[in-house]
Amino acid sequence: MENTHVNTISITGKFPTQRVQITGTAVVGTIETESGGVSLGVFGYNVGVNGQMRKAISQGFTFSYGR
Repeated sequence: MENTHVNTISITGKFPTQRVQITGTAVVGTIETESGGVSLGVFGYNVGVNGQMRKAISQGFTFSYGR
């Protein structure tokens, strides 16, 4: 994992809070070029400048607790 970034914001606009939205991004890098005989390009990986396969990923979710 490279270039990892995470952001957490209060949905209520203040802290402490019982609701937050969390988002994050990263780049997954591997020296492998295939998995199970299938090129990683099929899964959205690209060849990086150093010959490694790389794929940018992002994810977000909302977390709530209490009432």
